[in-house]
Amino acid sequence: MATDELLLGFSQKHVLITVAIVACLLGVCLIVLPTATAEVDSSPHINAVSYHGDGVAVETADRTFLWAEESATLTIAVSPDRESAVFVCASTEALESDHVSFGCEFIPRGTETAYVPLHIDHWPESAHGNQWISIRLYSGHGSTEQQIVDTQTVPVHIFLPEGDLSGNGLLNEQEISAGTHPAYADTDGDGLSDGLEVLLGTNPRNPYTPINIGIGLLLIVGGLVGLVSVFTGRSPLSLPSAIGSRSHTSSNTPQSHTWSVDRTPTADPADTVPPPTRITTLLEEAGGKKRQSELVVDTNWSKSKVSRVLSSMEEDDKITRIRLGREKLVCLRGHEPIDLSPPFERNQ
Repeated sequence: MATDELLLGFSQKHVLITVAIVACLLGVCLIVLPTATAEVDSSPHINAVSYHGDGVAVETADRTFLWAEESATLTIAVSPDRESAVFVCASTEALESDHVSFGCEFIPRGTETAYVPLHIDHWPESAHGNQWISIRLYSGHGSTEQQIVDTQTVPVHIFLPEGDLSGNGLLNEQEISAGTHPAYADTDGDGLSDGLEVLLGTNPRNPYTPINIGIGLLLIVGGLVGLVSVFTGRSPLSLPSAIGSRSHTSSNTPQSHTWSVDRTPTADPADTVPPPTRITTLLEEAGGKKRQSELVVDTNWSKSKVSRVLSSMEEDDKITRIRLGREKLVCLRGHEPIDLSPPFERNQ
C-alpha cells in the first residue's frame, strides 16, 4: 500500500514537471515570435540604385563611370509607405555653382517596390571627374522641405571618350572597346601597360602575357640556333671567332646603300576645313536641316566631337538644335520648322 502511494506521488510530480516545462517553452515561443515580427522594417526606404543608357561606360564595385556627353538614367528601387505618399530626389553633392540635379519623382502610397527613373541628358564641364550622387527619400509630397526618411550616396566618375584617364596611351573609348578599365594603366597587373599590350598585339586582360612572351622568345632563339647548326655545320658559339679571323679580307667589299621612300599619305582635304565650316556645308547641302546622328556618320567624327562643335556653333547663334524624342534635329538659323521660328527655346 505504501509502495503504491509512493509511485502515485512520483507520477503526479513527474506530470507537473513536464507540464511546467511545456508551458515555459510555449511562453518563450509566444514572447520570441512577436519580437521577431516587430523587427521587420515596414518604413519607406531606398533598396537599390542602378544606371542605364548610352552614358554608362563601365560599372565597377567602387564606382560607375559615365560619359559626360551622353544621356544616362538613374533607376532607384524604393519601398513605398503604406500610409502616405513619398517622393525621391537625386543630385550631386557639390557647390551650388557646380550642382547637377536629376530632379524629383512622386511615389504614391502602396506595398509594392517602386522603380523610379531619373534622367540626365549630359553633364556640364564643371561636373567632370569624381562626383557623389546624393539620393534622398522624403515623406509627404510637394516640397523638399518635408522630412527625409532615407538617404543613399553613390560614387560616379564623369569623363570624355577622347581623354586618357589612366595615362597609358589608350583613349578612354579605346579602353572600353578593348575590355580594359579606363582608370587602370595595367588592367591585368602583368607589368605591361594596356597601351603597350595593344601595340604588341597581346591580350591586355591576360596576366600571363610576359610568361607567354618569354616562352615564345626561347622557342625562337632555340629554332635559330638549330638552323645555324644545320646550315653551317658548327655550333653558333664558334661563329664570332670564325668571323673575326676573316674580318681583314672584307676591307675592299663595296658598301651597300639603302634608299628610303617617304610613304606618308597626303592629308584628306576635308581634314583641313574648320569643323564649323564642315558642319555648315553639310547642313546647306541637306536644305538647312539634318539629324545630329547623320552628321556623326557624314563627318566620320565621334559623337562627342560632333556634340562639342554643335555646342560652339549654337553659342555663336549659327545653328539651332531641337529635340525630337531621343533624336536631335540640327538647323541652320532661319531653317527651323515653322512652329519653332524665333523666338524659340534652344536645346539645353
